[in-house]
Amino acid sequence: MSSILEVSKPQIKEQLKLLLSDPTGVLVLLAGGLMISDFEDPEEALEEALKAFNGNRAYFDRLMKKAPKRL
Repeated sequence: MSSILEVSKPQIKEQLKLLLSDPTGVLVLLAGGLMISDFEDPEEALEEALKAFNGNRAYFDRLMKKAPKRL
């Protein structure tokens, strides 16, 4: 039987701020999202995350600048 994980909204916001503050954190979020939605292989998900990050660097730079402040 699984138990319900209790994490507070402030804890989640703090973790998101940390992840969205630097390129490594953004890549972790991208790779994790890809693993959940499309890719079972972590290496393939990471490779696709790197392609997306490098291909849209200006977008992710803006995201890293703005998103943590909005949380």
